[in-house]
Amino acid sequence: MSKSSEPRILAEARLGSLDRNMDAMEAEMRRLIRAQGEGPTHARWRGAASERFCRQVLDALDCFPEVLPEPLDAADVRKIIEAELQSIERLRLRRDRLHRLAEHADAVLAAAGGNVMETTMEAYMLLARANRARGITVLSGWDDLLP
Repeated sequence: MSKSSEPRILAEARLGSLDRNMDAMEAEMRRLIRAQGEGPTHARWRGAASERFCRQVLDALDCFPEVLPEPLDAADVRKIIEAELQSIERLRLRRDRLHRLAEHADAVLAAAGGNVMETTMEAYMLLARANRARGITVLSGWDDLLP
């Protein structure tokens, strides 16, 4: 354990900034959920399979527009469904970005945890060498690092 080791503490200002941004994102997601209304009672979005189904129905309506009741026409239905599909795709891209951000958060946790474990193990080894580590339970897998 070197005397020049500086603690790598995550600054409260940085964590606060993350919290504020996540609070804003969470609030916006709640607004998006409310904007969708109650939601369907029996239909559920299933990703690519659902999109494929929507496009097949649109193609069929282009071929058989007479099945639609007045005042609907195939062009109107296509416009509505295509707009919804585009919205879903834009939201999916953002969801994927959130997943990547969660992976980055996992990496930060692992790095910060690794840093604290290195320092703690160095301190523990000093205690062990001085015969002062009795009662401390060493994590499994770390036994081979001990003196």
